[in-house]
Amino acid sequence: MVCAMARPWKHPATGIYWYRKVVPAPLRVTLGKRELKWSLGTKDTEEAKRRHREAADRADLMIASARRGITPGGATTLNAQDTMSLGAEWLRRRLMAQQAAPPSEPIGWETMIDALEDADENGQRVAYVEREVEALLRAEGLNLKPGSDSHRRLSQVIFDHHLDFYAMMLRRSEGGAAEVVAMKREAKLLGDAPAWKRPVDGTKTIEWALDRWIEERKPKAKTAYEWRCILKQFGLETTLQGVTPSDVVAFKARWVSADQKPNTVNKKLQALRAVFGWAHDNKHLEHDPTEGIGVAGLKQDRLRKKRVGYTRDEASKLLKAARSADTTNRWITWLLAATGCRIQEVAQAFASDVKKEGTIWTLTVTEAGDGQSLKTSRANRTVPLHPMLKSEGFFEYVMKLPKGSRLFRDIKPDRLGNWGGNVDKTWNRWAKKIVPAKSAHCWRHAFKTALRNARTPDEISNYLMGHAGVGEGITYGEKELPMLAKAVARLKVGAE
Repeated sequence: MVCAMARPWKHPATGIYWYRKVVPAPLRVTLGKRELKWSLGTKDTEEAKRRHREAADRADLMIASARRGITPGGATTLNAQDTMSLGAEWLRRRLMAQQAAPPSEPIGWETMIDALEDADENGQRVAYVEREVEALLRAEGLNLKPGSDSHRRLSQVIFDHHLDFYAMMLRRSEGGAAEVVAMKREAKLLGDAPAWKRPVDGTKTIEWALDRWIEERKPKAKTAYEWRCILKQFGLETTLQGVTPSDVVAFKARWVSADQKPNTVNKKLQALRAVFGWAHDNKHLEHDPTEGIGVAGLKQDRLRKKRVGYTRDEASKLLKAARSADTTNRWITWLLAATGCRIQEVAQAFASDVKKEGTIWTLTVTEAGDGQSLKTSRANRTVPLHPMLKSEGFFEYVMKLPKGSRLFRDIKPDRLGNWGGNVDKTWNRWAKKIVPAKSAHCWRHAFKTALRNARTPDEISNYLMGHAGVGEGITYGEKELPMLAKAVARLKVGAE
């Protein structure tokens, strides 16, 4: 099969010919468009063909630059390695251009060295090489803003290379042929090509790195989903090597200017740090573009967001209101108050997880059942249930449930399989009509406060809460259960 050669496209309304070329999918974020399209400015077929070839060369150059990670406006920052490489490139060109020229008188080079030293003493290093730097940047297709850190660093490097070059020329004027050999050797001394000249592997996109990070780190489904959503906002199809620190700063600024809170902005940066950090650690990137980029006001925002537990009055209001609520909101409320569990821990429970051992009713918090998961391995525990649940009729409710049933039959998992995801939203909407500005997690803080007020030993408190720091002597067993039940029974957590 013979492929048709690209040809000018004739606009159906004006009759003017256009050049059109589809941008490869991995490069669309870099170029900012799905198609390259220009008017050829003619209705003449033969002239359009000639101009079409020129336009095709222009498009090929843009796409080739995009594959190397260069945006249409050129790179706007340089890292330290690339600054040194670019300085070496300038020196190489000067040396190569001078090789064929006959040696000059030493006095000329001495005068130039004196001028450089005067500029150095007067703080004029950047101004002295201004024209040289701008010519070099134009030749390389770079766009460093004058006065920027990258521009200043490059100017300093070029200034130092001027001294090197003039010193070599002075030695050459005095040493003749031997110095010509040294010049040729110096002209070959360059390390790796700068980043903007190195070929970019277009297959290694942000999405490619994210998939491999998930495969290796195996985060929770919720984390993987949230990270993918954030990186989609940044650009999943963007090549890893095409991202600069300026891109990350611009992404951060986008959300800061949208009045997002520091913690929210930092969460977005965490997704970027995770993926780019993995790519750097696994040698897919020479430099991590997220390194050193943070969010101001993060500590203060966290202090403002710090949760506090329900007060005794607030807890009493919620528990009384729950008596007339629907079945799920009723017993979720009383269980959270009586156990200090996370809402997912009770939402995912089976009826069989509530059982009577001797005279003590317990709730087994576990990840062993179908669809059950816990925050940490320490969260596996058996919690004695507070006696107030008996007077409220909770155990009668449990015993009426069918065998094999979930504890709450109307709760469904969210799209990530999290049994607490949906009920957390519905319960909080109900509860905030009674006690505004607090959430289900506040029951854990209230339960912890009740344990503290009852002077419960830390090892028992940590076990009941499913926290780290559990002592070896309090792992669950028959001997410990009465002790745990006694500690729970002392707590003042009911409705007054």
